[in-house]
Amino acid sequence: EARWQRCLTLLERQLDVGPIGPVVITTAISACEKAKKWQAALHLARCVKDCVALSSVMSACVQGSEWQRALCLFSRAGNID
Repeated sequence: EARWQRCLTLLERQLDVGPIGPVVITTAISACEKAKKWQAALHLARCVKDCVALSSVMSACVQGSEWQRALCLFSRAGNID
C-alpha cells in the first residue's frame, strides 16, 4: 500500500470518530498531491476550511492536468475565511 493510500485510510478512520484539524487535512492533501492523485485530493476538498489546504488541492489538480477543476476551486477560495 502506498503512503498516500495509508494516509487516506487513517484520515477516513479519524473522520468516523470526529472532526479533524486543518493540519491533518492539509497533510493528507499534500500526500495526494505528491503522489499525483488529484482525484483523492479533490475528494478531500469537501473537508477543506482554509486557503492553505485548498491551495494544495488546486496544485494537485493542476499537476493532473485538471486546470478547469483548479479554477473552480480558486473561485471557491473567496468564500473561505
